[in-house]
Amino acid sequence: MDQVRLPPEAEERILRALEKKQSCFRRRSKQWWRLVLAVAAVLALLVGTAIATTYQAGILGIFFQGDTSSLEPYVETKPAVVQDQNYRLTLDSSLFDGKALYAVVTVEGLNAQATERLMNGQAILDYLQTQWGPERAKEIMEQGQEDPLFFQVRMESGNHISSLAVSKLPNPSETSRSWSLRMTLTGLSQPQTEPLTLHATFMEEGSDVQIPIDQALDTIHIPIHGEMIVDPSSGEALYMDYMELSPIRFTYVGKYPQTLDYELSVLFHTKDGEVLTCEDLGLDLAIRDIPGPADVFGREFAEIVYTSKTVIDLTQIEAIVLDGQEIFIGQ
Repeated sequence: MDQVRLPPEAEERILRALEKKQSCFRRRSKQWWRLVLAVAAVLALLVGTAIATTYQAGILGIFFQGDTSSLEPYVETKPAVVQDQNYRLTLDSSLFDGKALYAVVTVEGLNAQATERLMNGQAILDYLQTQWGPERAKEIMEQGQEDPLFFQVRMESGNHISSLAVSKLPNPSETSRSWSLRMTLTGLSQPQTEPLTLHATFMEEGSDVQIPIDQALDTIHIPIHGEMIVDPSSGEALYMDYMELSPIRFTYVGKYPQTLDYELSVLFHTKDGEVLTCEDLGLDLAIRDIPGPADVFGREFAEIVYTSKTVIDLTQIEAIVLDGQEIFIGQ
């Protein structure tokens, strides 16, 4: 074979063809990798955007209806995470307006046994049994009422959560569960300045996440310091301290009739001349926190909190009519 040789011109044509093919392959290879990198960059951008949108828009879509874009700057979207040997607790997002607090949380199992106990509800059942006993715990689980009982929210000394509503959300994965939390803060002995602490009762003590409250919605505080409503049972005029109105809440603070079925007679006048009811604004009674004769917190005034399913445009509210008396809002 060493004696077999091609003519010089044939060898030259073959070498030129091979060089051309290699050059073409190099160009196509470079173009292919550019395409791969470009697609990867676009996917990374889309995934990042989807996560950010889920955290921010998710909580608003869960709790509110209609246009919620004005609330977006106030949503805390930076996740807070803590874990023990069995579970990871994540505060996905939260929204606060001074008295109403909304949050979305996720608990994930970190090993096979913990995951099974989380997903089948055994971790929750075990906690309920320590609180209520086996029979009552089983009844609660069967009725689907277990949710508010296994999250603990802690505040500064002297303050307390007056109501906590917890609802299940679709499971994010086969190893995790999520819930929405809505809280009202009433009867505060002092303004809450520190973050709230959230703990899942089936996790180790100290496995807490902090719920920030430093980015609160703008709220209109309306001082009254006078008699505003009349007790229908006695005809006595009752002292009112103040009202508050935020884009998602209306609050009355003052003396209040002890009649259990009494509801505030409240209307809202807009700058366009409309007269709106609580129903028109999407306001529902969230808590009627009325101190008893021997109130353990030493409070004098009741706090009546309505939370809204829609966003209230505060710039369009001119006055609040309470029990027939009109109070103009200075903005």
